[in-house]
Amino acid sequence: MRHASLVLLCGLLVADLNGQGFVALHQFTNGSGPGPIQGVDGRLYGTTSDGATDSGTIYAMNPDGTGFTILHTFGIGGDGWAPMDALVQGTDGRLYGTASA
Repeated sequence: MRHASLVLLCGLLVADLNGQGFVALHQFTNGSGPGPIQGVDGRLYGTTSDGATDSGTIYAMNPDGTGFTILHTFGIGGDGWAPMDALVQGTDGRLYGTASA
């Protein structure tokens, strides 16, 4: 008897408003988070609850899926862990969010 393996990956997806053109922009191998926000610079910014040190990350990427960058890894230096809420961008241009203590 043969068995198939299924690996569930979390990802950032995009589709046209009519539901067509569905594309995976990025796949996360560990953790997921709320949907990203689009910063005033046009890039997408978001958080994952796991990743890197299993304590969460803040990431940025271009809207076409290129330029994925981890901006911050939680759990290093006592700065919290497992961010679960979306980021917001203040009028000063900085990103703000919350993480567990």
